[in-house]
Amino acid sequence: MTRPLDGRHFQAAWALDAPITWLDTAPRPLSIEDRIDLDQGLLQLEIRNDGADEAVFHLYDGRAASPSAQRYRLKAGNSLALARPADLYNLHLIAPDGLYRRFAGGLETDGSTSAKLIPARRGLGLILGLTSPQTGWFCLVDESGRRTARRSRVLAGERPHLRIPVQADGWYDISVSRVGGAFRRRFAGRLQTP
Repeated sequence: MTRPLDGRHFQAAWALDAPITWLDTAPRPLSIEDRIDLDQGLLQLEIRNDGADEAVFHLYDGRAASPSAQRYRLKAGNSLALARPADLYNLHLIAPDGLYRRFAGGLETDGSTSAKLIPARRGLGLILGLTSPQTGWFCLVDESGRRTARRSRVLAGERPHLRIPVQADGWYDISVSRVGGAFRRRFAGRLQTP
């Protein structure tokens, strides 16, 4: 089975003709953070498994001529650091239970622009933290189509926090992009509910 992803098709790791029944639908608590190392010109991903079970995830390079998945297994309580050139990048991270992250951008146009997803302090929800070395406009899109897109102006050095739409059962799927830049992040998955 193939799935379109950013205009390309990726081969799924499995194909089934029968309906799928999941016995364990608990979200996998992977924590994924990214940052740009300006000195080395690298996009650095820090992936932590805060869960009780081993987590398996795949990383695709969307800029490769024929993208293939790099498969990773991360034991409970462990972390992994990955680095890729940040001149132009387009990485897709796919993990169980609908967890998806996209990291795209370019060092020359976006510098150290970053977006970080953090849980809200009270109740079910998420907050998106944005930072940008230059003043610019950012577009926030609810990819589920339930809310209209919104634009936010971020001043240089400012660290605004934007509330992210989350469905009642914890699912979310949002993207943020810099207007006039290559910077794009997409966050999809499910919050753990008590």
